[in-house]
Amino acid sequence: MLYDYRPSSVLRESTRVTLVRASDSSVQVLGEDYGLHDVYDGEVDIHVLQGTHSSIITEPDSTSSLSRLIDTLLSG
Repeated sequence: MLYDYRPSSVLRESTRVTLVRASDSSVQVLGEDYGLHDVYDGEVDIHVLQGTHSSIITEPDSTSSLSRLIDTLLSG
């Protein structure tokens, strides 16, 4: 999705950007941040979960890890 997404303007540096990516990602050509540096001037928090893009949202162990990560990020 990010590869094709091109916003009309660059995000403000004060916007918090968190990227959750799969360890077995097939999208290596875009770099570690999936090309976010092209549209964002600030820091990108990158979190890598074991599995593929599909398994991190469908496998019970991975979804638990994703849920814990989101809870941690939201509780700040």
